[in-house]
Amino acid sequence: MTGMRALVWAGILVGSVGCHHARHDASTDMADGFTDGATAPVDAGFQAASHDTLLTIPNQGGSTVGAVKYVSISYAGSAFGDRIKAFGDYVVTSKWYATVGAEYGVLPGTHQHVDLSDTPPASIDATGIGKLLADYIAAGTLPAPDAHTLYMYYSAEATTLTDESMYSCKVFMGTYTPAYHYEGTTAGGVQFSFGVVPLCDQLATDVLEIATAHELIEASTDPLPNSNPTYIFGRDTAWQETGGEVGDVCDAQVIRDGHALTRVWSNAAALAGTDPCIPTDTAYFSVQQTPTLVGVAPGATATFQITGWSLTPTDDWAVYGLPGVYTGIDLKPAVDVAKLGNGMTAQITITAPVNAQSGTSTVLLLYSVSSDMLTRFVQPVTVQFQ
Repeated sequence: MTGMRALVWAGILVGSVGCHHARHDASTDMADGFTDGATAPVDAGFQAASHDTLLTIPNQGGSTVGAVKYVSISYAGSAFGDRIKAFGDYVVTSKWYATVGAEYGVLPGTHQHVDLSDTPPASIDATGIGKLLADYIAAGTLPAPDAHTLYMYYSAEATTLTDESMYSCKVFMGTYTPAYHYEGTTAGGVQFSFGVVPLCDQLATDVLEIATAHELIEASTDPLPNSNPTYIFGRDTAWQETGGEVGDVCDAQVIRDGHALTRVWSNAAALAGTDPCIPTDTAYFSVQQTPTLVGVAPGATATFQITGWSLTPTDDWAVYGLPGVYTGIDLKPAVDVAKLGNGMTAQITITAPVNAQSGTSTVLLLYSVSSDMLTRFVQPVTVQFQ
């Protein structure tokens, strides 16, 4: 977002249907309840349709957290307090966290929960939360940060987050919690990383958990996204419009040990040409667009072709188009088929706003979505206004 380069939030679709669909628990049909991209079964007779080489998320020069010191923060009396504490205790010592973080230098660690006794703010933004946490650190209410510390602030049910209207529980009615992470500075000048998970009155446990897991692994691999970014796509690539971090490009839910978690991008698996989103429950599937750069005049329409591809056999999937996280221009995409599969093609028609500026560009995010809506993989498409 402009002026807040990495107010990174848990993808547009994360948790949106988490409380409405049955969840597949892979631990019931896998010996250890866990796999990674390299161990997914392969059909020797299957061939993936042509597609670009899988990318790796670059290290921009920053550091990851190493062995995490995770501090969850909520308000005393919150209906979600016990769930927040229990999930915090579980997640930082889980096999999921150890596995998805290992190649990025992220290690299991400790969890401390803090209940705040103060009255929650009626409204607050990311900068305000950073200042609030800094005040609690100065007062000794929160432990002082070091390079391993991650705070997770759960805003009270009655608090409205004002970074954008989409961050308000009053808008989403508890069906989706748009979590994000950011950074703050203590009174002594020490930078620290924090995540924010809005609590909504009707928030389901699986939505709470997947939002937390998403921001936890992203903050662990990119703790200071503004001042010293680590694993995140740069602004010179359309992939940054997905949010650009290890959870944003793998917007898919998995269940482990009875908890809802997120699949995470693995650079190692991508380099090996295997499923890049781990842990692996289902096939990785996406689309390839032609041409790779789409042009359209302001106020006009343009049509381009997409081809479905998957790394292993899978059911057909739906395709949805959404605006990029940062450019955010609605192109009103229309897909001419209900579902797509490996090697199948479809046409997408977009409409440019009348006030679009010639010579500028935006990004359209094409989400390939499974029938149960719990697996969603993204492909960005650059659109140039001519």
